[in-house]
Amino acid sequence: LLDLVWDYAYCGQYETAVALLESADLSARDGSAPLVLYTLGYLLHRMGRGEQGDQAWQAAAASPPDYCFPHRLAEMLVLQAVIDAVPQDALAPYYLGNLLYDRRRYEEAIELWERAAMLDPAFPTVHRNLGIALFNVHHEAAAAMAAFDRAQAADPQDGRILYERDQLWKRTGISPERRLAELLRHSALVAARDDLSVELATLYNQTGQPERALAVLLARNFQPWEGGEGLVLGQFVRAHLLLARRSIARGNTAEAIVHLKAALYPPTSLGEARHLL
Repeated sequence: LLDLVWDYAYCGQYETAVALLESADLSARDGSAPLVLYTLGYLLHRMGRGEQGDQAWQAAAASPPDYCFPHRLAEMLVLQAVIDAVPQDALAPYYLGNLLYDRRRYEEAIELWERAAMLDPAFPTVHRNLGIALFNVHHEAAAAMAAFDRAQAADPQDGRILYERDQLWKRTGISPERRLAELLRHSALVAARDDLSVELATLYNQTGQPERALAVLLARNFQPWEGGEGLVLGQFVRAHLLLARRSIARGNTAEAIVHLKAALYPPTSLGEARHLL
């Protein structure tokens, strides 16, 4: 829809573009509503209908930001216009920051996210984005950790934030014991996600508790995910190897052989297996 709208707008056919935007389904949960409304407000302002344009911008700022990710060049103009005209809008700089970060304009994105975070400290995703940028771009580990702490405080039930904060803790040298204790404090969130569950199993293995690692791995049906290839299988094998070594140390070689054989035949619930070759 928005591509067609801009085709008409570029030709000066604002009335047709506005009519298309006004026909959009704003109840759709696909992330389109904020950009539809911001664009509508922008075009209405261009047509001299400023009061209606302001109403559209207010509705855009009140729309859920989930799944909304601007990517068109025209949307840079729209969002910048909103930032200039409505400086109290926290979402416009957040959206524009997303677009610019994707275009590798990192410093501008960080500045916009910092503005959004100042305007709406309770918005967790902007703190999460800042945490990633401060670590990857500025290499400021302490500032990144503080940003992720604010993100989690803003939404303690967001499992993705918990997982990404744990990954940051891993990269900054936080001990496995402390990371394990933190994940156990959020056991319900961990149980809801494959990535957190395998991280919990990894930490159990690292802290010498392979039997608990196996319990975590065997208690759920894992689904393969991009970036997670081999993680579940690797921790399953590692747990059995650790248990085999423990059995050997006690002189129980028969028990060790059971664990070693088990490592070769993972259950289908892990969602992955060794290649036939």
